[in-house]
Amino acid sequence: MKNLITLTSLIKSISSNEEMNQVIDIIKMKQKQLRNIKARNVRASIKVGDTVKVDGRNGLRIGTVEKIKVKKAIVMIDGRLWDCPLTILEAA
Repeated sequence: MKNLITLTSLIKSISSNEEMNQVIDIIKMKQKQLRNIKARNVRASIKVGDTVKVDGRNGLRIGTVEKIKVKKAIVMIDGRLWDCPLTILEAA
């Protein structure tokens, strides 16, 4: 909680659009880094043929991994193939 208060006070101290844009760029870089770490961990934990949970727009679905690519996997869900980002997959 203390870190959140510190972050909030730092954000409130931003005094120009240039500073705001720098903060936004840093946050975007960190978000990308965290996504890449999650994708790497998922890729290491699944293999072709595994059953996975897919947490997508249509809610939580169960499917089978058909192919694993760099940032996505082809998953068979209810007889259809879906190109799913690794970040929305979880080993079932």
